[in-house]
Amino acid sequence: MPQMNPMNWIMLMFYFMSLLMIMSSIIYFNLNFINTKKNKSMNKNNIKYLNIKL
Repeated sequence: MPQMNPMNWIMLMFYFMSLLMIMSSIIYFNLNFINTKKNKSMNKNNIKYLNIKL
């Protein structure tokens, strides 16, 4: 393994963090979509909740 300077480590960490964020957001929105489909109710309370979350 080659020697890495701290800047490379920082960039690597940012890269992994961004990947993690993207994956978690996709999972969260998929779960949310499934729940709304199951309930068949996209009422005002749900919309308010989404606005607070985002």
